[in-house]
Amino acid sequence: MKKLISISILLAIAISFFNTVYADVPFIECSTVVNGRNVSLSGKINGVNSAKQITLLVGDLKKPDSIVYINQKETEPTGEFSFEFCVPEKFALGEFQLRMGSDSGSETYSGIIDCRDMTVEAERKFIETDVDVIIERFVPRIEGTLNCGVGKTLYLEIINTTDQTVVANDTITSANGVYNLSYTLPSLIYPKNYTVNISCTDGEESIVLMNVGISSSTVLLKLSGTAETAENVRIDARLQSNNSGLVDKSTSFSGNKEVSVTIPNLLANMSFHLEAEGYETVDVPIVREASKIYEVSENQKIYYFVTVDSEPEINRQYIEITYPQSFLSVDDLCIFTKQKETGPCVIKNCGIEIISSEPGKIIMKSTDSFPAGKYLKMLLSGISFNAVMTGTAEISCKITQ
Repeated sequence: MKKLISISILLAIAISFFNTVYADVPFIECSTVVNGRNVSLSGKINGVNSAKQITLLVGDLKKPDSIVYINQKETEPTGEFSFEFCVPEKFALGEFQLRMGSDSGSETYSGIIDCRDMTVEAERKFIETDVDVIIERFVPRIEGTLNCGVGKTLYLEIINTTDQTVVANDTITSANGVYNLSYTLPSLIYPKNYTVNISCTDGEESIVLMNVGISSSTVLLKLSGTAETAENVRIDARLQSNNSGLVDKSTSFSGNKEVSVTIPNLLANMSFHLEAEGYETVDVPIVREASKIYEVSENQKIYYFVTVDSEPEINRQYIEITYPQSFLSVDDLCIFTKQKETGPCVIKNCGIEIISSEPGKIIMKSTDSFPAGKYLKMLLSGISFNAVMTGTAEISCKITQ
């Protein structure tokens, strides 16, 4: 019974707030972050200097069965507030009406929360190897570069099992940038055996494992072993002779792969080129923030906060903000700095880069990255706009490759 009474009181308050016309100040602004059914909403009542009551309604007030969430709370003295809720299972994920009202004298805030699945599968390169194997007077030398993607760690081990010596024992991450490889092996005049172990992890599990044995002599080099990848990983590799035309082999695989390559070694001076790339298929977010609708008056200043979920490779994606240029003009692309930003620039203190700003569209990116498995709510920037005419303006944000 108490629950029914409290819901009735909230509905009554909501009806009161949402059917009242207030003066043009103060005003409500908010931003939402959606992760499936979980919604986080934060905002502020601008123009107040004491705590106020604020009511949030998600759904249609006229249809009680369609109410997704309703709650009332007190703001901070600065006017700041936040709500967190989960969309009940009985509702199909989609777009939901959002309305807020308060006892501060502000106009009713209305908008849309978009809970649709806005992801698409995409391939991302997470490892790239470019190596030359150079044999001069039967002495082999390995030289080249290796790039490891953000959030990945690669372990490389080469052991001379004949002499029981370690040729390489390297740990490589994206922090290394372009990692230079350089190893010199004993002369092929004296037959040797090697074991090469390669593994790549994403911080939680191995996504690539390779164990290869190498037998070397003056007659040939023989490679044999196994390679294994995670289900969503693909490896492309190609081995070519640089100066003899004796070898040109390529492979592309996912899952388990038997490795077996024989390289004739008939000359004292030969060289080979190896290229290998690793790709993983991931769900890439297209839209990370709900659209926000403003009722604006001419010369009014409004604020839009660009808030997204961070991920290990957020710094390889672009954030695109679109707005109606007939209603709004950019005042400042990052209100968190003293200097007004109106065009392309790097804002180091905020960890963002403004790629472009033209009427109706802003493109920016994060210059920060995060460890694998660490997904954080991240406020990239706060943008201020000037309203050039009275009407309804919608600002939206999406993340693109």
